[in-house]
Amino acid sequence: MASKGNVKKLWKALHGVLGETRGDEMIEHTADNFATFFNDKVASVHASTAATPLSEVPHKMMPMLSEWTVVTADEIDKLIGSAQDPAGGAHSAPRCHETPHRPHRPPQ
Repeated sequence: MASKGNVKKLWKALHGVLGETRGDEMIEHTADNFATFFNDKVASVHASTAATPLSEVPHKMMPMLSEWTVVTADEIDKLIGSAQDPAGGAHSAPRCHETPHRPHRPPQ
């Protein structure tokens, strides 16, 4: 073995076999390199999935935010207090009255 007795040379050879580079041999990563990599990756995924049939996603009507029912902090506190954790014990979330909060006021 050419590096027999020379630990530094042995480690250099090992790093070379593993494909590792020293810090001063690092490849420079730039925004342009990343943009090229990203665009190539997207194009590759697009090409590999071009023949895949589209999934049918059913349209679901959701209520408008203005149609939601207003709830109070006490109602939320009661709901959280009645929740159970997956292990079957009481939920450990803090109660509304235990945490300082500012009431939300919509912009006028």
